[in-house]
Amino acid sequence: MDHPFNDSNLILSHLTLTGLVRRPLIWNSYPGSVLHGALGFTLKDMSCAVEGGECDDCYLAVQCPYSLFLETQRPEGAERMRKYNRVPSPLRLLVKPWDHPVLEAGEDVRIELVIVGKASQYAIPVLMALDKVLSDGIGKKDRNDERGSVQLKTICDAIRGEEIIWDQFRFDKGLPFQPVSWSELISQHPLINRIEFTSPTRIVTGGRISSHPTIRDILSTLFRRVSNLAYFHCGVELEAKFKDLLDEAGALTLQSEFERIKASRYSGRQKSRFRIDGITGIMDVTNLPDHFYPWLALGSYLGVGKGTTMGMGQYECY
Repeated sequence: MDHPFNDSNLILSHLTLTGLVRRPLIWNSYPGSVLHGALGFTLKDMSCAVEGGECDDCYLAVQCPYSLFLETQRPEGAERMRKYNRVPSPLRLLVKPWDHPVLEAGEDVRIELVIVGKASQYAIPVLMALDKVLSDGIGKKDRNDERGSVQLKTICDAIRGEEIIWDQFRFDKGLPFQPVSWSELISQHPLINRIEFTSPTRIVTGGRISSHPTIRDILSTLFRRVSNLAYFHCGVELEAKFKDLLDEAGALTLQSEFERIKASRYSGRQKSRFRIDGITGIMDVTNLPDHFYPWLALGSYLGVGKGTTMGMGQYECY
């Protein structure tokens, strides 16, 4: 299958953390949103050298983990997204299970991290901030005025299956896992018959969240996300005939079965709750031309649609 992903700068890290719930964890919102917000607060506290100043005015922003992951600024002189001050973050957080509003003491929780491109070198500050967030307390307070607590147990390279004990990682003070090339990732999906959307997916068509996106809708959003991440975080301009690919996809009719999922998130900054409903379900892609498969395979790591940084838009390829 032809694809434009052979450049050696196209890399990502896919890490999985497993943890044991010590105090009951009450999410009270979409879990990825809760964790993403808490991570941002903690990472800024750990990283900020200017005592809470604005990232836009900070001369250290280009080397700051918080600015890189949570307020990703558009580089000066960039040829893409000229109307925007922010560009897609190189970080994804996925909490599993995402559909359990409460996790009781003794249950397991899994957190997946995907870090794109050169941002992988800043994985350790993110991991340390996550450890602090989870151990100090996260989620809604219970009747005893305590938040949920999680003790991390292991960290794993989700691509290669290599795993180490979390305490060993903290003691060694180094990450033994190397990033993986995009080419290697897609080689693990030589044939795709079905894609299954496993977390709420928000594909915008005509200015609205679609309850039944077509394969063209999905690919259009995916092309934009993949090419922006490649450009801003890997320094690679992907060479592909996007218009021709979308015209081809627009002529296809594929079988799908979607369900609308209700979800919400609370913004501590705006002191408001927002609906972030999406869809889950399956799409049969058996008759999809082979040259679309590498894009779909890559998207299963990068996510698709709105809210990907907090784990929305996750799908699996079979």
